[in-house]
Amino acid sequence: MKKALETKKGKLQSYGETATSVLILESDDIALTNHVRLYTAFLRAEKEVSVSIDQIWLAQSGGFNDEEPQCNFLCFRGPSDLMRAANPGNFMIHPDFEDYWWDHILEDIE
Repeated sequence: MKKALETKKGKLQSYGETATSVLILESDDIALTNHVRLYTAFLRAEKEVSVSIDQIWLAQSGGFNDEEPQCNFLCFRGPSDLMRAANPGNFMIHPDFEDYWWDHILEDIE
């Protein structure tokens, strides 16, 4: 996650204020990971990498056995109202819940 943010931030920042910068992170391993692991990895990486990207989204895709592949989008960074509309409320992906997530991140570190 940290590598993705570092790699893309320079490219997106080169557009300056002429456009809204949007980064889409992709995970195609829906069977082996979940939004919690990805969001906490994002929060940790964001803390280490100074990022000024307007919107950061996760596209999580995959399928199980013979099922049709699916793709879910979550907004990790963006305007507050957009994040509330895009993310399921029970996922708690919003700056209002970052203290909650950091408590769990720090517990995992200890």
